[in-house]
Amino acid sequence: MLLTSITSSAGSPTSATDINAPQQQNGFTLQLQSAVRSILAQQRRHAVSLLPAPLGSAPPTPPPSPASVSALVSHRAARPEGGAAATAMFTAHPRLSLSASEQAELASLYGNDAVADATAHDCFTNVAALRRQLAHEAKTEITPADYQWIDPFRPARGDHVEHSAEPTSGIGLHDIASLEHTSVTHADGTVSQRLVTVNAQGHCVALESTGRFGVPAGWIAEDAIRRTADGLAQLRTRFIGPNGESGVVVRSFDGTTLHLDKAYKSTLPTRLGGVPGFDRPVATVNYMTARACKLLGVTGQNLQQIKINRLQHRPALMHLDWLLRENPDQTIGELIDHTTWAKRYIRETAQIVGRRVLPIPLIDPEGSRAWKAAHPGAARRDWPYLQSETERLTFKHLTRQKIDKVDEASGSWRTSAAMALARYKVAQCHGLSPGNAAERRREIDTLLQTRLAAIDAEESNLRRRYGMPPDRVPGHLNFDVTYRTTAQDT
Repeated sequence: MLLTSITSSAGSPTSATDINAPQQQNGFTLQLQSAVRSILAQQRRHAVSLLPAPLGSAPPTPPPSPASVSALVSHRAARPEGGAAATAMFTAHPRLSLSASEQAELASLYGNDAVADATAHDCFTNVAALRRQLAHEAKTEITPADYQWIDPFRPARGDHVEHSAEPTSGIGLHDIASLEHTSVTHADGTVSQRLVTVNAQGHCVALESTGRFGVPAGWIAEDAIRRTADGLAQLRTRFIGPNGESGVVVRSFDGTTLHLDKAYKSTLPTRLGGVPGFDRPVATVNYMTARACKLLGVTGQNLQQIKINRLQHRPALMHLDWLLRENPDQTIGELIDHTTWAKRYIRETAQIVGRRVLPIPLIDPEGSRAWKAAHPGAARRDWPYLQSETERLTFKHLTRQKIDKVDEASGSWRTSAAMALARYKVAQCHGLSPGNAAERRREIDTLLQTRLAAIDAEESNLRRRYGMPPDRVPGHLNFDVTYRTTAQDT
């Protein structure tokens, strides 16, 4: 039974310990340091108890200081909203004026319509920046031809595959017919596992897999598919790199509508090299989505629309805010398709299966009202919530541990993140020499610092580009967007 045949049958303020309040910083630091000391002591005792006697009797590797852990999880604590200096006042770049020769050159490469749309609906510092953007939007990351042969579970040369199927009658699983288990031993000795639940009609109802399925050498993919009673299949995929890089995408499909639920690149690289079957590096999130579409059974014949559930992409929201300020007589629906995010990512998501999206999508600003305050007493989830959530997920995806929600009233997510980070470092350094353990801790810190710095830089650069001062936040959050699709023009 091929999994590719799966088809349907048819940033708010936190609680009272919010670190965005400078007057609470001293109390938070004491609380954090106490929590870190406690968890480090517990984990150090546990780690030493597990070491062989000669190593266990040696002096333990010095743990990272509470100050260093605190610095990682509270690097924004004293910063204003937006991650920019409080005194910075940004002015959007003026409309770019092209000379006749520049217009002719760009039009010959990308077409007059693409150049006109970019200059009318975005702002650029110079012609080089415009040229880079046009090249980015024109580049096809994954073609329909690429999509046809994407098969995450295709054995590679040298793989040893063992497959078994067990009937499940009499164990209370209703119409479930069998559990299929596949174990793949790769040429280097590593093992990948896949467990599929199949119903009486031969359809995949659930899937759990972990291993080197459709990822570069040294990487791991963790997949989980759940099919609901109404036919919606949801796939959650986590990519894990050899150095601890991690990110996740969640995609759902009901046989006609592809839902783009979540995508957090987190500490993953922007591009992946060595993807099986590709002779070039490909954009990470694009490939994760293409791979998800293949697992969910999305084709050029059955895809009718793409729905973005609760739009939270901060660059898109900031660009859209600028578009609304620049075009007060137009609606969100008329403007959102002009954002770089829609022009690039949404359109390519359809194009990989041989479809295209129609402009002016259906907008439902109230579609996520219940989501804005998930916890009793929590403030409305807003821009600061999105900023903090982006940072929290960076820690969550690296450590692969539960971390309190940003708006959790019972505790601070930053304290929870510090404890998760401390546990992760202990686990990563178990059995290593003191020197190697210190190097591994530095690698982990560097990975985190690089990602957190990138989050800050993106925020600052976007604010400068769209003339948004630190005290302003986009006014439209958490709405749903639905694009209709049609057959690709030939």
